[in-house]
Amino acid sequence: MSPPDDNDGNTHAGNAAEGNGSDCRVSDGTFHPAAPASVRPHRSRGIAIRRCEVLAIRRCEVLAIRRCEVLASRRAVLASRRAVLRRLAATATAAAAGAMFADRAATDAPLGGPWARRATAQPLAAEPPAAGPLPWLEEVRRPPAGFATAASVTTGAAPPLPPLVPAADRDDTPGDAAGPFTAAAWPATRDRIEQAWRDLLGPIPAPPPLAVEVLAEDEVEGCRRQRVRYACEQDLLVEATLLFPPDDVPPPPRGHPGVVAFHSTTDSTNECLAGFRDGPDRRLGVVLARRGFVTACPRCFLWQEPGGYSAQVRRFRARHPGTLGMRKMLHDGSRAVDLLAATAAVDADRIGCCGHSLGAKEALYLAAFDHRIRAAVAHDGGLGRRQSNWEADWYLGPDVPDRFDHHQLLALAAPRPLLVQGGGAGAADGAASWPFVAAALPIYRALPGPAALGLDIHDGGHRLTDRAVARLVAWLAAFLVS
Repeated sequence: MSPPDDNDGNTHAGNAAEGNGSDCRVSDGTFHPAAPASVRPHRSRGIAIRRCEVLAIRRCEVLAIRRCEVLASRRAVLASRRAVLRRLAATATAAAAGAMFADRAATDAPLGGPWARRATAQPLAAEPPAAGPLPWLEEVRRPPAGFATAASVTTGAAPPLPPLVPAADRDDTPGDAAGPFTAAAWPATRDRIEQAWRDLLGPIPAPPPLAVEVLAEDEVEGCRRQRVRYACEQDLLVEATLLFPPDDVPPPPRGHPGVVAFHSTTDSTNECLAGFRDGPDRRLGVVLARRGFVTACPRCFLWQEPGGYSAQVRRFRARHPGTLGMRKMLHDGSRAVDLLAATAAVDADRIGCCGHSLGAKEALYLAAFDHRIRAAVAHDGGLGRRQSNWEADWYLGPDVPDRFDHHQLLALAAPRPLLVQGGGAGAADGAASWPFVAAALPIYRALPGPAALGLDIHDGGHRLTDRAVARLVAWLAAFLVS
């Protein structure tokens, strides 16, 4: 019910103050008799007193109402100020993004995106962020149950893995053999592996400035949530959701760490990650934001426009003939890193990525090729090309030569921490994924840092279990927050 307005309150007070003729006069709520008490009837005196009491009560009510209105007005002003500040922050984000990438098209290599090495990128041999307490690190660097050594896997029923350097691109330069690798020889070897994969995946032109636009803003579980639109390619806009930590999670001096969280194969796309609904991705973006990460949840290109997967692939190939679907996913993931790096609340030197299923594939490629990713977790995406549907047109297609497989991408990520999680028997990643990790571990051990590459099997199937979520968050926190 709305409080009565001031006019109503003043009218009632005026009527009470009038009294009956000259029986009484009221001044400041005090009764003053018009004649000596000895000649006034007792009844009139009682009526006048009661009227004065009523008047005092009504005046108190009016004052209380006015105080409530003042308080409500002040709250409205504060809310308005917060909205203005948020709009200014969004504008500043867009301006910073535009300034950051205004000259990128002129300076990038033809492949653009994650292939372009920024002048501020950290050298490959530099120390990764120091690890915080992670008591199970040694556990995930050991073969899972049933595999005593990597050799027992690679000589078993599964075909042996191709060399780390794809065969057609090998020469007699030291470091091209299966090993051992040294820190001094690895950068040149790494460049040859990366170039071979570049040629396989195909090019995408350098992107335009981000031109970030905030479409909507609300809150979820104490976290500020923004739906944003930005330029992904020339004349192609995409949407993502940004989640910011609650106000009671203070940022480090240089800002919060950031995480790109990729969604799984679901028609709800990034809505589960961002907390709009429940689903297979377990509201992971919200979980990470509550732990102090600014989280970007982009939408995979397979759902960016109307139509099914095949229609999206046809549109993409019409724009970029000869380029594979994983190259497009990699490009879009790198643009999400651009978005985080241009956000004022984010420490651009502490950005990671993670994903489940389809999202795990995107996280693996982003960690391998975008040097800004400082730590990553890929949950049950299927490491080996025979362990999942990598031959689908929207991934790699059916014509990839056998000399390519994903232990090479694990090696490209070194020495940056990378955790592969799997659900065990019947899932995409399990014990069969160990040879890929074992093949890349010598690179991690040869380079500076904690050799943080591991396989974590939780035996929960393809689901993103509570244990998997807890370890995913702990891994990112250990290498991005500490």
